[in-house]
Amino acid sequence: KNKSFEPFWKAYLAIPKDMRSLSQSKSDTYKQFMKLDANTRDKLKQCLEADLRARTRSLKQDKFTPMFPDACRYISKGQYEQYLLTVSKNAARLGKPKQTPF
Repeated sequence: KNKSFEPFWKAYLAIPKDMRSLSQSKSDTYKQFMKLDANTRDKLKQCLEADLRARTRSLKQDKFTPMFPDACRYISKGQYEQYLLTVSKNAARLGKPKQTPF
């Protein structure tokens, strides 16, 4: 087993049950996990944590927030991809320059 899988799997199961699909298949998730490149596998748990923070924030603002699918689909459908840059050490900073007047 890959050393990055268990921490991701445990983090996925720790998502509150009212925010995720209840049916989960560890073997199917592992198969999808192993299709990812090593760098992505190492960052997947951080991507999940960033996604959970974003969805929790959205729920608190009373906005429509989709549930997390089963972990296998989370990987196969690439739902983590939008967070890959933000968890990378060399991530581009998307913010206003300090000199902007507004």
